[in-house]
Amino acid sequence: SQGASPYRSGFGVDTTMISGFLDDFQSSLPWETLITSSEMDSLLQSELRIRGIRTAPKWAIVENGYLNSLISDAFATDKVSYNFVLAESFFGPTRQLLMYFPSGKFYLASRVYLNLFVTLFFSTVILFAFFSVQRQGRKQKRLAVVKSDFISNMSHEFKTPLATISLAVDALLRNGDKMNAAQMQQYLGIIKSENKRMNAQMESVLQMSMMDKEELTLTLAPMDIEACLREAVNHFKLSAEQRQGWIDLSCEVGDYEMEGDLIQFKSALTNLIDNAIKYSLDAPQVSVKLAQSVDEFRIMVKDRGIGMDEDTKRQVFDRFYRATKG
Repeated sequence: SQGASPYRSGFGVDTTMISGFLDDFQSSLPWETLITSSEMDSLLQSELRIRGIRTAPKWAIVENGYLNSLISDAFATDKVSYNFVLAESFFGPTRQLLMYFPSGKFYLASRVYLNLFVTLFFSTVILFAFFSVQRQGRKQKRLAVVKSDFISNMSHEFKTPLATISLAVDALLRNGDKMNAAQMQQYLGIIKSENKRMNAQMESVLQMSMMDKEELTLTLAPMDIEACLREAVNHFKLSAEQRQGWIDLSCEVGDYEMEGDLIQFKSALTNLIDNAIKYSLDAPQVSVKLAQSVDEFRIMVKDRGIGMDEDTKRQVFDRFYRATKG
């Protein structure tokens, strides 16, 4: 139906956004005789989609200042946002397309928020990747430093058994003619055990390499914890006495048989006792105690060493880590 309101003055700002796509209808005949409302609506929406606009418009055709029957459902003249002049004469526009978008604000907001979300998402991914690379770089740098320290510390780890062997050999050279067979066997036993300990150190390095490759397998067999502990303490008695110190062992009565890997267990014990002696500032005084409860064995090593600060405690189980003051 035709409206009575004149539109000769136009609405909003003229634009050429859709110029050209209605050229087929540039005729002096009324458009309502050339195209239906549904065809016009389909044509408009198709053209808008080509231009990236996905929301449906409300529209109306004005000819000679009056609305004609080409009009979308529920069109409201007071909401018109765009006035496209399609034809004009000396007296002004003769054919106009009025248009507005009922959900325009929501559509624009959704596009803005979508773009904002995508931008934030990719920014987050980039920041996460950046900080991950930074963290990995710091980790690799720290690992390189720690491994370098480990290589230099390996020579230090061999000093203890070599020093013990040297002390035993010196004692034999100085006092060998005054020793009885039992005493000589004792010192020779120390030399042999320290040699075995050096071999065990080399074996532990190989085992750590295997652990990195997840190839290490524990050889479980019955073993006597008390016997292992006594052997480990005897290894270090000479070292402690050389520094005018002592190391003693106290074992509660009990059955200390268990399944375990003897080599790995001995390595842990010797490292623990060695550190207790090595990091004592004065004459080492080390007490080792073995006890048994209902469901566990307890080995306690008490020393009067330099101790560990909080930073060292946090890293004490890191591979290759060694305290700086050590």
